[in-house]
Amino acid sequence: MTEAIRLYWGRFGHVSILNVASDFVTHAHVEAHLIIWLEGTAGEMTIGRETVRLGPGTAAGINSFQPHSHVLSQNGTPGLFLAFYICFDDVARSVGLSRPHFFALFKEQTNLTPNVYWNTLRMEEAVRQLQWSREPLISVACNLGFTTQGNFSRFFRDHVGVPPTLYREAARAIA
Repeated sequence: MTEAIRLYWGRFGHVSILNVASDFVTHAHVEAHLIIWLEGTAGEMTIGRETVRLGPGTAAGINSFQPHSHVLSQNGTPGLFLAFYICFDDVARSVGLSRPHFFALFKEQTNLTPNVYWNTLRMEEAVRQLQWSREPLISVACNLGFTTQGNFSRFFRDHVGVPPTLYREAARAIA
């Protein structure tokens, strides 16, 4: 049985420390979230149609309403996970704004929409992982919340101008 070690509810979502002792069926959340393995059995997460192995140095990013599931390894011993959940609707509501008004004010102050800001953070992490990790491209894609390697490759190419494989090769040639 999965046990919630700690839960913290804040204005913008919640944080959970879970001792996961059983598989999770395919499900989705309203919030975008990030899952980080801490110790014990890591298992695998299926996010959309892609599967990523969790463990040291790996975090799974999952978009709002994106289907995902988790399967423990064969030995079935529990694993400890930290999960962050954030909802833009809650962020807006917490400051007394509608979602459209929040987006408009966010853009007025930062010159970016919350989604562009989120994508900027994803790009920074993509560049870091491509430069410094040896994870397969599909794992990098899943870690960043993409459902397919093709979606990630298009996203990366559209933002950087070259596919992630070429970027990784160039980054390694310099290092």
